[in-house]
Order: sequence, then C-alpha cells, then structure tokens
Amino acid sequence: MGISEDYEKTAIMFVDVEGSTKLYEKNGDQKAQQIIERCLNIASETIKEAGGTIIKYIGDEVMCRFDDEDAAVEAACNIQELLEQCTGAETLPSVRIGLHHGMAIEKEGDVFGDAVNVAARVTAIAKGKQIITTHDTVLNLSPKHILMIREFDKTPIKGKEEELTIYEVLWQPENATRMHTAIHDNKDGAALLLTMYYNGNEYNIKANEPGFRIGRDENCDLSVNSGYSSRVHAHIEYRRGKFVLVDESTNGTYVNMGKKQDIYLRREEVPLVGIGMIGLGESADINSKHVIRYVCL
Repeated sequence: MGISEDYEKTAIMFVDVEGSTKLYEKNGDQKAQQIIERCLNIASETIKEAGGTIIKYIGDEVMCRFDDEDAAVEAACNIQELLEQCTGAETLPSVRIGLHHGMAIEKEGDVFGDAVNVAARVTAIAKGKQIITTHDTVLNLSPKHILMIREFDKTPIKGKEEELTIYEVLWQPENATRMHTAIHDNKDGAALLLTMYYNGNEYNIKANEPGFRIGRDENCDLSVNSGYSSRVHAHIEYRRGKFVLVDESTNGTYVNMGKKQDIYLRREEVPLVGIGMIGLGESADINSKHVIRYVCL
C-alpha cells in the first residue's frame, strides 16, 4: 500500500491538565469537570488564535496541530501565561505541554503517526507549567524562539533505537534570560559534540577531530553550492574545550546564536555555543535554503 498524500511533516502538540484525579476527589465530578473544561477552553481558544487546528479532546487533554513551529511555541507559552494569571477564586490547575515536529497522517479529521506518538511521549515527561519539545522541533524554530530553549534530558522512545534528546521551552521571561546568560558565560564544561544540519544531511563533529572544512568545493566536509560561498569558505577547529568557526572567505560568514543581530566574520573567528545558524556570505536567515543549522552540546 502506498503512502497517503496526507502523510506530511507537521507540529503536533498536546495540552494536558495536571492532577485531574485529585481534582475530582476534592471537588466532585460536576465541579471538577467544569474546571477542566475551563482550562481546555482557554487552551483551545489560544491554539486557534495562533493558527493551530484542534484535532480532538482526550479526557483531560487537547491535541492539536500547527503548520508553523514558532506559532506552536507561541501558543504553548501564551497558554501557560494565561493560566498562571488566573488567581484567587478563579485559580485553575496547571497544564503540561508536549510538542514535536515530525511525520504524520491526517485522515478524516484525525492525525496519526510518528509525530503523534513522540508528542504524546514528551507530554508525559513534562510536569505542570512545563513545555517540553524535541530536537526536530528546535531545528525549525526562528532565532527568537531558539533563545527560549534549553536542553532538558534524553529519553527512550518505543520503536526507536536511539534515545530522544528533549528540550524545555522557558516561557517565563526571567528563566529565559538566566538560561541565555548561562549559555554564553559557562566556563565549567567543555563542548563534546557539534552537530550541523544542511540540505537534509547531518554532520557530527567530535572533540579533537581534525579541522572540518565548509565551502563550495565538493571536496569540503560540508559542501554548500551557493553563489556567495567561497571554495573553502570556513573551517571549524576544536580548541580549549570549544568548537571555533574560522572564516577564510571573500564575502564573510554570518552567525546567529539566537540574538536579533547576526555576528559578521571576515577573516575572523568565533566559538559556537548553544543552538544557532550559519550563513556563508549571506545572512543566517532560517528561510534561506543555504542556511546551516547547528547544535553544540
């Protein structure tokens, strides 16, 4: 049987009300159901406003899908903020949110497949007031939202050989600011692995490996066939516990580490930290087909 035409990549998100069993025990069936419905109504309206599609309600959780990962993260953050603002007599229970970008089948208004299974798994890991997502989701986020991400854990997934790297979305502004400072000021540990993504391929660079060359030449370790890239545009060295990008080009290299402005290098170098993007001779724009994404662990 062939693959359905509706089998495509999408972002799946679950919003699950935490502690519903205790809620029923404390308030009785009718009152508890009203509280849960109010929670899910707030979540649903926020999802719709952000451009998401409600798929279904499963007990005390709502499942939805997004075409845009940034919109999904925005919706998740807004849901947490709105529920936290409900205080006093209107206090509502916390929710846990899981999000994954992957392959899914949409049929008769429902969605099935790997993206659904993984999203459900990361939702189960999350605690109340947490938003948990995956590596595949992070790779599709804009710099603005990458700034809100921190690596959280690794977890086994049924049917997959390798453990899944998961991330937390720091939706509270003070947490995101603190995390960003820690990424750039951390001097305690050495980076052990740099992973780069380009044109559907993954490149893993380990500590103390020989220099990794990037450029237009097909003999480079990562070949980028762009009119702005030099034959050997840049290379990556491992020095003193850091992966350092060294520009060798005519047009320069642009690096974005989650800030509003790119870092521009011309015959200069910069250590790569956290999660970011690299542009050879052009802005490190997530919409460019030649942008290189990287994750430094």
